[in-house]
Amino acid sequence: MKKSIVILGSTGSIGVNTLEVLKTYPDRFEIKCLIANTNWKLLKEQADEFKVKTVGMFTPSSAVVLKQNIGEDVTVLNGESEILDYLNEPVDIVVSALVGCAGLKPTYRAIDSGSNVCIANKESIVVGGELILPLVNRKGIKFVPIDSEHSAMFQILNKFGKLNIKRAIITASGGPFFRREDLSEIKVTDALNHPTWDMGAKITIDSATLMNKGFEVIEAHWLFGLDYDKIEVLVHPQSMVHSMVEYKDGGIVAMISPTDMKFPITYSLFYPEDMEIPFQTLDFSQIETLNFYPPDLKKFPLLNLAYKAGKSGGSYPAVLTGANDVAVELFLKEKISFIQISEIIKKVLDKHKYVSKINLEILLEEIKWAQDYVRGKYDN
Repeated sequence: MKKSIVILGSTGSIGVNTLEVLKTYPDRFEIKCLIANTNWKLLKEQADEFKVKTVGMFTPSSAVVLKQNIGEDVTVLNGESEILDYLNEPVDIVVSALVGCAGLKPTYRAIDSGSNVCIANKESIVVGGELILPLVNRKGIKFVPIDSEHSAMFQILNKFGKLNIKRAIITASGGPFFRREDLSEIKVTDALNHPTWDMGAKITIDSATLMNKGFEVIEAHWLFGLDYDKIEVLVHPQSMVHSMVEYKDGGIVAMISPTDMKFPITYSLFYPEDMEIPFQTLDFSQIETLNFYPPDLKKFPLLNLAYKAGKSGGSYPAVLTGANDVAVELFLKEKISFIQISEIIKKVLDKHKYVSKINLEILLEEIKWAQDYVRGKYDN
């Protein structure tokens, strides 16, 4: 029997790769719904190719245009409200691949409905981990990470155990500026030129600032119940070793695979079933070296800010994430410099009034406050 699947963010890099994986297993999955933000043309192409009868657009104007250009037999969900209503009905798998804070409410709704979730939207865990992971446990669903680093750690801990862990190591490519000293004249095209991964614009900039790795530290804390002092980051330019776990007996287990998101996506879709993945694996005879370096926290201060926000908890991660969303948006529009991204986020964190006891509504309010503050000050 085919598993029913909904993809939140089908037109982004994870969504596109997920659909490539699904092509490989046409007899195992049935796509019930594809949902995107604004790219109605690509969503229409996807719906036509996979014969999907329900689609959704978070942006109402894009939904209207899509409705005018797609078959009459296809239902178009218009805006967040209709999409959230649709997610009230559980399916076998929801792939949460939306970008940024926009993924929080849909991911929470999918979990609350009882759907199993393959999670690529790290911001929803960064912001709402304190709420989401207990909800996952109450609902008894499968909640499987897609991020290459967290998929790697998930696999290591499943295969080698969760006891007697000394430390967990998350690797970072270092982005395009790992060896660059002066970051003052960086252009958008420079920052989008990632050395090893082909990703969407937002996550590529987060990789360049190392904010993406800061998010992953907070995510690892919630996903695996690890103290922040046990989570380390190492820069690994080859991006082949995705995560490592050191046990108290001194042994270190590393998960190594190509820089191809189809590997963790496939693992997440089939978990806990073991599948022989048909994609090209590594040829170790062609690998000359694997390098590891400590991150430069002075040059990339956002990694340290993420550690601090994660340890502080409460509303701090929401403000961190909301401010970053807009700061990256403004950098991509060339309204602020690359260095200003970290400067702005620090200012917002210093400005905000900490809330210790949170719920979903409070988190959404804090995200909006941070986003509005950054736009009010710098979007002109």
